[in-house]
Amino acid sequence: MHRRSFLAGLAATVASLRARAPPSAEERLDLANKRLAEIEAREGGRLGVFVRDTGTGSTLEHRTDERFPMCSTFKLLAAAAALKRVDEGAERLDRRIAYGPSDLLNYAPIAKAHVAEGAMTLSDLCAAAIDWSDVGSWAAVYELLAKRAGANVSTGRVLALDAAGNLISSPSKFVAAVGISDLVIVETSDALLVCSRERAQDVGRVVKWLEQHRMQKLL
Repeated sequence: MHRRSFLAGLAATVASLRARAPPSAEERLDLANKRLAEIEAREGGRLGVFVRDTGTGSTLEHRTDERFPMCSTFKLLAAAAALKRVDEGAERLDRRIAYGPSDLLNYAPIAKAHVAEGAMTLSDLCAAAIDWSDVGSWAAVYELLAKRAGANVSTGRVLALDAAGNLISSPSKFVAAVGISDLVIVETSDALLVCSRERAQDVGRVVKWLEQHRMQKLL
């Protein structure tokens, strides 16, 4: 390409860009929704997005009328429930929650970093759950939320009859727990985990099996 032709073309491009009006807020939202739809089509899934511009009040909404239960839903609920107890004066942020290597789940980067200390504070565990999607262990989650020994800890619609010491998270389905004790039950949109609280660390074996069978989408 000749230098003069390149410069002339560059000048024409710059002039057209200057003349073109910036996209309106509505056009930008339409473009964002199109890009989200493209990602869904490419990856084969659904995206739920809600963004509010606090300056203008405009919002970006994509599938906001649909439910999106996820494997990590309970972590936000667990942290919120623990902090609510702090606000009520029933819990302290500086209380240390004891755990050991055998208690750790497969993905627990923060808890693993502190395992030699044998405990983490309630404040640090809540921060790890939200910032790193790390709850350390099911034992720690139960310890965080159980109001007394043998109490059931649940999120979602749960009915417990003659049941004790269970940790149940079911954001979308109603769960009736009858005559069971010391179990972990976690429901997501496409999977259900049921295991003994004492063997919750074996969830790592389930994760490895899913990875070996190329079923990581369930994680």
